[in-house]
Amino acid sequence: MMSYQDVLNYQGSHRPAGKDHGAPLHDLTRVYPDDVYGSRAAQYYGHYGNNHQSDRESFETAKRYRNQPDKLIRIHRAVSKDEHKATEINPGDWVTISHRYAKEHGEGPLKGDYKILSKVVPAKHIYTSGDSIHEWGYHPDEKHE
Repeated sequence: MMSYQDVLNYQGSHRPAGKDHGAPLHDLTRVYPDDVYGSRAAQYYGHYGNNHQSDRESFETAKRYRNQPDKLIRIHRAVSKDEHKATEINPGDWVTISHRYAKEHGEGPLKGDYKILSKVVPAKHIYTSGDSIHEWGYHPDEKHE
């Protein structure tokens, strides 16, 4: 099991998308083509392939936030149950817009020993690099930290 320091060390080389190198939830066209809002988005750009249900759900969620930077969304993060310092989602954390995906992460990489943290934030505070509709970086404005 990874220690808190191990997690920090890992994040140093593998950071989530942010304001300078990603697209906010309210405007995916900064990293995806315009058809990301079309009916075949999950098929074309999905994480799992084959028009997977989780991909469809996340792309449908993203569509509801298009051009609405201040609309609130609940984000999630699976963390180890043993990591007592992990009690809230912090700026710079990896997050997801899919509770299902957080659970899958907890069952997989965290081997079932996890809890899910959640937080409600404006759409403009999360960013994707475009390689997975499920993986986002949380980067609030300074006044929201």
